[in-house]
Amino acid sequence: MSSAIRDRGYRGKIRAAARHLRCEPNERAIVSACRRQADDRCNEIDPMLTPAERLSALADYASVHFEIARTNEDLDEIAARYARLGELGFLARRERFDGELLAAILRRNSPAQGERTFVALVDARGDKGAREFFSRAHEVAHPVLEPQLAFNFREETKARDAWEELVDHVGAEMVFSGTPWTKGVALALMGSPGLTVAAVDDLRSRMAHAASLTVIARAAANQANRPILVLWARHDGSKRDPTPILRILRPTPNDVAVAHGIFHIHRKRRVPDSSPIARSYRSRNDEFGFEDLGEWRDSEGVALPAHRVWTAARAMGEGVFAIMDFAAES
Repeated sequence: MSSAIRDRGYRGKIRAAARHLRCEPNERAIVSACRRQADDRCNEIDPMLTPAERLSALADYASVHFEIARTNEDLDEIAARYARLGELGFLARRERFDGELLAAILRRNSPAQGERTFVALVDARGDKGAREFFSRAHEVAHPVLEPQLAFNFREETKARDAWEELVDHVGAEMVFSGTPWTKGVALALMGSPGLTVAAVDDLRSRMAHAASLTVIARAAANQANRPILVLWARHDGSKRDPTPILRILRPTPNDVAVAHGIFHIHRKRRVPDSSPIARSYRSRNDEFGFEDLGEWRDSEGVALPAHRVWTAARAMGEGVFAIMDFAAES
């Protein structure tokens, strides 16, 4: 499919969503309208709902039922059960769940009275389990953005097109909102130049214990309008430099960082010994502090542009989870 056709399809979806939401046909207006709608709905129930409670309330409002597969047997049973009910979408895509497919949502052909209109199947097996909470938020956002119910099936894969990225954004904005979340993020940043892993972990336990540290860190930084990178590091080699050394494996920016064009740390970049990431790897304790990206050099000695950042890290398993804050001030 050509980029022009994809662009036309995306613009058409934007216009359709904007007409329903009664807002301007652009991404910012659509995200804001969805967040206001979610806030209004949740505040009618209880203004003090946590993000986890908001997700449950919004799934009810959007008429979405979740099926969570944590084992191969779970996935097979769910796909077969809905096939017996005449819903073949999950069964037809069963093999794809073993690859790039993370979750899928289908519109029921003939739900019984009292049953929800949509069923979302989330693959939480193995490494995909860390995405379960975010995938559920993503699937709830689909019927909110496409309320005309003109679709029978939508898929969430590891590869994101522009529409799926917008669905990601809308799902996160709807769920990570409300008074408890806003106050919780402010508390997490209190007394520290930037987020620490301990503060993010505490925020997760109080707001959405099923969410990953990555999801909570990104959402908290978005709420605080701070550009961050969430990083995972581990000993590894690269094609150009096969020497096993502590390297960045998964750099993930939050929405604010994307808007600011911050992508300073690339996959397989060596971590300097002076970084809190390396210190945490050695000590197995939480480490945090300021560092200069000008000290990050590759195997040929080429450094990143100098930039003072706040880095917080925690050793986990064979690697290190880290948050790099580009807006922190001492």
